[in-house]
Amino acid sequence: MKNIILIILLMVFSLSIIAQTNYAKYLKKGEESLKENKYLAALEFYDLAYEFASTTAQKTQAREGKTKSKEKIRLQQEELLQALETAKMMQGKMELAVFDRAVKEEIPSWRGYNNYKNTKERQILLNMVKKLDFYNASLVRLPEEVKYCKSLLEINLLANYEFSDDEWNNCLNALSELSTNVVQLSVKSFDLIDEQYWDQISGLELNSKNLTKFPQGISKMRNLKYLDISGNHENQNIFKQLPEDFYQLNQLEKLKLNYCNIDSLSLLIGNLKRVKHLGLAGNNLAFLPQSIEKIDSLNYLNVSNNQLELGAVVNLLSNFTNSVIITTNTERENSKNSLLVIVPDNSLKKSMADLPINIAELDLALSKNIQPDSVLTSVTSLKKRIILTTNNNFKKKSDDLLIVIPKPESLPNEIASIENLTYLDLSEMEAFDAKSLFLLFKSYNKKIHLSTEQNPAFDDISSIWICIPKIDEIPGEIGLLENLVSININGCDINLIPKEISNLEKLETINLSNNKLSALPKEIKRLDNLKSLNLSNNLFSEFPKEILKIKNLKELDLSGNQIAEIPDDINKIQGLIKLNMANNMLSSVPKSLNELPQMQSIDLLGNNVNNSNIISQNVQVKIDQYDLAQDPSVGSPLKLSKGALGKNSQVKFMWSDKHSGKRDQTMAIIIGFTAAPYSATINSITSSKFKSSVHFIIEKDGTITQAINSDYIAWHTGRSEYKDLKNMNNLSIGISLVNSGPLKEETDDYKSWYGNRLSKEQVIQATHPNEKIPRFWEIYTQNQIEATYNLCRLLKEQYPEIKYLLGQDEVSAGRKLDPGPAFPLKQLREQLGFETK
Repeated sequence: MKNIILIILLMVFSLSIIAQTNYAKYLKKGEESLKENKYLAALEFYDLAYEFASTTAQKTQAREGKTKSKEKIRLQQEELLQALETAKMMQGKMELAVFDRAVKEEIPSWRGYNNYKNTKERQILLNMVKKLDFYNASLVRLPEEVKYCKSLLEINLLANYEFSDDEWNNCLNALSELSTNVVQLSVKSFDLIDEQYWDQISGLELNSKNLTKFPQGISKMRNLKYLDISGNHENQNIFKQLPEDFYQLNQLEKLKLNYCNIDSLSLLIGNLKRVKHLGLAGNNLAFLPQSIEKIDSLNYLNVSNNQLELGAVVNLLSNFTNSVIITTNTERENSKNSLLVIVPDNSLKKSMADLPINIAELDLALSKNIQPDSVLTSVTSLKKRIILTTNNNFKKKSDDLLIVIPKPESLPNEIASIENLTYLDLSEMEAFDAKSLFLLFKSYNKKIHLSTEQNPAFDDISSIWICIPKIDEIPGEIGLLENLVSININGCDINLIPKEISNLEKLETINLSNNKLSALPKEIKRLDNLKSLNLSNNLFSEFPKEILKIKNLKELDLSGNQIAEIPDDINKIQGLIKLNMANNMLSSVPKSLNELPQMQSIDLLGNNVNNSNIISQNVQVKIDQYDLAQDPSVGSPLKLSKGALGKNSQVKFMWSDKHSGKRDQTMAIIIGFTAAPYSATINSITSSKFKSSVHFIIEKDGTITQAINSDYIAWHTGRSEYKDLKNMNNLSIGISLVNSGPLKEETDDYKSWYGNRLSKEQVIQATHPNEKIPRFWEIYTQNQIEATYNLCRLLKEQYPEIKYLLGQDEVSAGRKLDPGPAFPLKQLREQLGFETK
């Protein structure tokens, strides 16, 4: 019995020792975990320590550890929730910034979703949004604000690869409620899109690189216009051929099947008649089906990195009605009116003699197999005007043959033997030698235009335009170019014009602006055919007297020099039409300027001229605002700076005395159209023959011209009234936008009252509120609308008493129709806070 008791005591003692050991161990681990910020682990260890605690003190200590761990866990959870809230807020801000940027592309006057106190004004603008472009915007979901774009028709969500899988259907559901029927998106798996939304989708990029089968549902997406399944080559077998029902997608316009291991295309590809862009690069194609020529709209075909023989491709291309561009450059963009064909470089050299007759461009800029001299030899027999350039960014302006060659180390002699050569661009030639060029073309029988500027507008088939790199010296050999008619060498640090320039008897135009010239050779007076001379931004400190002896000069530009005086005998240049002396050091102008019978325009901006009013009123004069202020009939209290009027608005000033003195009260701004081009409008304001004027004219590019002080009464509305206000002409500021107004429909275009013609892209058909029958109207440009908005905003700030923003048709109903239904007058009123009708 004693032995049993002893054994029991020993067991109790052992258990007590084990409990104490475990308690100490778990307590220590709890404290260590707490220090390492592992609060859940600490809580578990303190729980275990509590179970092994044998005294009240130990239990208290373990309990305190548990309490401390729970508090830490609570604080950690609060921090996590706060971080999540912050992340959610940042995500919302990012989405809102993306939304605002997309809306501003559609509505340039958009100030930002949160920048409108008047939510009604904000909603009016959002109701005008028809399209949103969120391309590559790093979105993970559709911005919440999209739901307020009630008239949204089209949305681009391509390249938003972070979109969560379950958000796509939420997005498509939200867009279906807006009746948005043109949706473009990029997904990782076709299975992410519910079938009920297939008809909404017009553009689809499938980014999975490991498809196990061709997505059959794609063939049922009847509104699909853009499809990209490129790069699906992991599974070698699924794209050997495309399923036949795929060729029923007759709305497709852009199809990219690059690097898909396709072996062949069905004859049914001819059914895809609307396809413009067809990417087939990096496949295993050995031939193209003849039916591809049925795709009349095709203007981009990439067949590089296949097994094709170029000869077979060329034969196929000859059947296309479009002109053909052949290139090895996979980065080339497709041309609107041509078929761009990207071919392998290694097959090009042997096919040079087999170029199709409808070829419009041969881009060899990246070719490693072609030398320029061999190209020149092969094209001399082609009955086309030829454009030869080293610049692969050249913008082709006609149906001629454009050849882009690699940069030559020297000038091939064959260049001068190409009779049909129209434009030669050597601007990127690294070892350019001007002397060699001049010697090569000294006997060339065409008119020669020499320039450092690329992409000129040229149509004269009897001329050649030669574009050269920047040079720091004009060699005397330039005098050998007996057929040279124009020189445009600006920004080249040239400080001397060679006297041999006098040999160029046919020279008509010289532009040597932005150089370091301070004098002219006396021989320049022999240039009897010179009509235009531009020496702006050079170092002339005196007016070059040699110019006075160039008897047929029409235009002279000496702006940006340091000239302090215009000579009295400037009247010797009797044929002078335009004189630019802006940004010099003039303080006055001579009266002899009025003895130039053909003078039309004088620019004196940037000078402190104090007597510009001596110049005839028949001459358009540009002068600075501080000059304008000296004549109260012209000066303006407005701060018409570029920044104040928006990024697209420039400001010009001219003066007219056609006003009736200072206005007593300003109640309205009245908007109208010119019904004539800008030049004719300026002529009517400056000429004494016409009894009309206006305070501001806004050109199509947004440029604002002020003609009358905004404090004065212009002659812009005639008989007019509004509500109980009579003679609105004397109570308003007038703004005229350069616009033709109502048009007459002709066979192929539209004709204005003034006689100018407009294409259908420039015209809308609408019914004027004061009429019952629809007319055709010229569309106002976005720059004009933005400039009008900013000018009206500035006028409202300057004249707080203004109540109304009106059209001429509202103050002269039955007599005038401007600005017409093409102008968003109602929206401007609401945006600017003017009283509505």
